Amino acid sequence: MKDIMPPINTPDSLFHDGNPLTGALGTVVNATFMNDVQGSVQNIQTELKALLTATDSLPNDNVNNQILLALKALFLQANNNLSEIKDAGVTAIETARGNLGLKSAAIKEVGTGIGQIPDMSSQQKGVGAGFGWQKLPSGLILQWGGTPAIAGSGSSVNVSFPVAFPTAVVGVVFQSTTEVSPSCALFMHTDLTTVSMKVWGVAKVVAAGATVSPLSPGISASWLVWGY
Repeated sequence: MKDIMPPINTPDSLFHDGNPLTGALGTVVNATFMNDVQGSVQNIQTELKALLTATDSLPNDNVNNQILLALKALFLQANNNLSEIKDAGVTAIETARGNLGLKSAAIKEVGTGIGQIPDMSSQQKGVGAGFGWQKLPSGLILQWGGTPAIAGSGSSVNVSFPVAFPTAVVGVVFQSTTEVSPSCALFMHTDLTTVSMKVWGVAKVVAAGATVSPLSPGISASWLVWGY
């Protein structure tokens, strides 16, 4: 683009009319000045036409906002909130996403379905002293804890789960935490609900000879329960 053309060569850089009555001379416009004017006008027109060319447009004497339309076509407008990229189609959207460094996670929905991204509300947990629970994105809930001391075989204790299962309990497993090795304590449950169960001491199996005998008094059981 041409630099700014110099002003007319008068003391105040302005044009002045002549006055025959007083003999005052008008400003003389020489070829140098007119060539500067012509060159500047042509240069500006060339610059503006380049905008039209960039949008595959031709000058049209009957359209007075061609430059404005070209600028809108070439540049994003804040008020459109990137709708220009959306309107340009899938390829433009994918290219823009790649330019921003956004990977496939950027087009995933939040949820727990296949191909979705779970948020923290689907992965809640709570952990305390000897008990806890964990909710998985699939909706499965794991809970664990320990029983109070059980008096022996045929005795029971009540256990409340840390949180209620919304729908149902699927399974329960037990493990002895205090029976003397090498033996295995056996437990069972009754009265299973979504909030609690009753745990019974059954017997113990001694590894040597695989003999079965009554459960030792004061035995505790650790438990794992799962449901949804």
